[in-house]
Amino acid sequence: WTGLEEHLVALVRAQLIRERTRVPEPEYIFKHQLTQEAAYNGLLKRERRVYHARVAQTLEQLYSNRIEERVELLAYHWERAGEGLKAVPYLLRAGQQARRAYANEESEAHFRRALAHCKLASPAPGAQEESVAVWRLEALTGLGQVYVGTGKVQEAEPCFREAIDLGRSAGMPTPELVRLHYWLAEVLFWQGRGEERFRV
Repeated sequence: WTGLEEHLVALVRAQLIRERTRVPEPEYIFKHQLTQEAAYNGLLKRERRVYHARVAQTLEQLYSNRIEERVELLAYHWERAGEGLKAVPYLLRAGQQARRAYANEESEAHFRRALAHCKLASPAPGAQEESVAVWRLEALTGLGQVYVGTGKVQEAEPCFREAIDLGRSAGMPTPELVRLHYWLAEVLFWQGRGEERFRV
């Protein structure tokens, strides 16, 4: 037995945690919410951030071949670790997954959080700056699509307009820009602004 397994068995015997699943690998949860809160609140914020970062790194290693199964969890831990930019790619993937599953509120929340992290970021010039621009573009597009799917066409319009501006300044390929213009035209049509639609 490893030291970790011994600690887990002791916690199970003390009825503080229980095994949630055994397959594909063992997963444990606290037996009571209050126990979890007490343990978590007993840590300093700095310690919490360190532990969340360790958990996120471990999840990335353990699930490198099945990362799509854990994107929400990874986003959560990177955010709690104070690493917003590391959370963004996972938030975007979680937003797309939720949108495809018609979980519109979840999808909207993921895209909004991704956008918030991008806006707060002070990326280093170069590759990181380009990544943040691409992520903002993806978040705006996803958010706009969620709004269209839920009939919030007025909210969708500024998302697509900003995405088009970002796409132009980033040198986005023409077919992708055309796709954004299509979405904007649809939004204008559903707002009864047909003539404006043809000028897009």
